[in-house]
Amino acid sequence: MKKLLIVSGGCLFALLVTLVVLRLAFFELYRIPSTSMLPALAPDDFVLAAHGVDLADVERGELVFFEGPGDAVYVKRVVGLPGDVLELRANQLTLNGQPCTYGASTDFSWETTGREHKAVRRSETCGPDRRDVLRSRASSPHANFGPVTVPAGHLFVLGDNRDNSVDSRVWGPVAEAALKGRLIGDRR
Repeated sequence: MKKLLIVSGGCLFALLVTLVVLRLAFFELYRIPSTSMLPALAPDDFVLAAHGVDLADVERGELVFFEGPGDAVYVKRVVGLPGDVLELRANQLTLNGQPCTYGASTDFSWETTGREHKAVRRSETCGPDRRDVLRSRASSPHANFGPVTVPAGHLFVLGDNRDNSVDSRVWGPVAEAALKGRLIGDRR
């Protein structure tokens, strides 16, 4: 009986070591720190990202992790690939001259530090990519930008909570060298 327990304990230890090595080599667990990706990702959600992002394989609509200002790691949605032209007017996104379409608006609210926030939730469709985005009821300095052409070797990223996200509208496009990983699983 003791030999069986020792072997089982050894196997369990080997399994744990293997999982740790795989995690370090291929995956990273991230905690979502803010509301910038609501409604897809909420604060304190834990998500798994695959290491290594080849820019040629990235698709619009994917969630990517990257090193941003202050060496912090951010997660945002890819809305522009190299060569794309993006523009936002009154929170209406245009991609390569084609306006994205929007579904019906519904109310959305969340709470942070005891304070309730309200926004309008709606689906946004740009070509084959569809996602839900939030827009504040108040005017926002982020409601208008561009047109911007995404340079080679870069991605244009936005938070889904458009009026409560610091993203490529502020920092500019994200360089391929800053990419850390992509979300495992679909959070559209």
